[in-house]
Amino acid sequence: MAELTEKKIHELARLIAPKVKITDWEPYGAQVKVKDTDVELIGSPISKWFAVLKTVDKKDRLSDFLTAIIKDYDDEQLKTELEELKKGYSVQLENIVKAIKTGECILFLGPGVLAITEDNVTKTFNERLAEQVGMLLDEKNKYYDQTQSENISYMVQRYKKTVTNNSAEIADEAIKLYEDFTRRFKIDTAVMDQLAKIPWKLVINTNPDSILATTMNKAKKDSCLIASYTLENNAGLEFENPAPGDSQCLLYNLFGTFEKPSSILYTDSDFLRFNTKVTGDYPPLNEYVIKMFDSQKKYLFLGFDFDQWYFKILFNKILELNVDQQNLVSLHCGAMKFNEMNVDYFEEEYKLYFVNENLVTFVKILLDAYEKLA
Repeated sequence: MAELTEKKIHELARLIAPKVKITDWEPYGAQVKVKDTDVELIGSPISKWFAVLKTVDKKDRLSDFLTAIIKDYDDEQLKTELEELKKGYSVQLENIVKAIKTGECILFLGPGVLAITEDNVTKTFNERLAEQVGMLLDEKNKYYDQTQSENISYMVQRYKKTVTNNSAEIADEAIKLYEDFTRRFKIDTAVMDQLAKIPWKLVINTNPDSILATTMNKAKKDSCLIASYTLENNAGLEFENPAPGDSQCLLYNLFGTFEKPSSILYTDSDFLRFNTKVTGDYPPLNEYVIKMFDSQKKYLFLGFDFDQWYFKILFNKILELNVDQQNLVSLHCGAMKFNEMNVDYFEEEYKLYFVNENLVTFVKILLDAYEKLA
């Protein structure tokens, strides 16, 4: 069972608190090897139960913990909740795997997938690039908010406002940084290596790299085509609208590509212009991509930050992902904390199912499940 979001843990705490005294938690904790010294109990009974459940969940023993409580209290609500927790993740995983097998699952790659590990610290490429821009600003004695030093949109905006409005300089820095990380083998490729073993039909990449396509093509020649959207695309050019064959995948760089550095989107202004261009079909998205989107598909989002404002526009106006059932799944890594308001929005509007799990672990589980079915 994947680690739960804090919102879900709080819902469980509200359910348990009126039924089980907080002073009675320790015997159940002992059964899953959680001691009283592991938990700091402060506040109301609900707050205390939240602290207990969160600690147990981090040790991946929540299912056993709840089972022990239910054995003594025989509560139907708790039984139902536990059953849903056990089945929810496995059902979503099973549905994704079945959709992959029939070519009905579309994969979205977010910033969290393009990760860099250096000096035992892992950050996204965007965060590393933001830090690099910060160094350039420091060299020129330009001000920026230190608390936003890993926010690529803000840092590039500051650079363009205080140094030069020439986007080519940032593009050059991005290319140099990416090539340097590639040369020194600092890019984490474990996730891409696993994903490349799965026969996707369409991958929407919001990063500017093509690592997944390259990995797939190394394993099987010409198994993955590459295309990208750029604001300067000439819609009439045939090479901008490739369509994969029956046994091929299309990797589509939605927000630009390293192959065309000037096409990469960084700032809020860039994304506003992107939204205006795409919604006006000037230029339009790839024809194959547009045709692939419908309410019957499964959509898997890996490494996304749904606190970014433009994703709401992306879903509603560009991808038109208005679904009547739970067809969208997002991997929500434990280290990434989304604004609860945005979690509620995507759960309510798009029936988005959030899975709180380590990225590498989830992809391995996904690949194992697919290989068993195949």
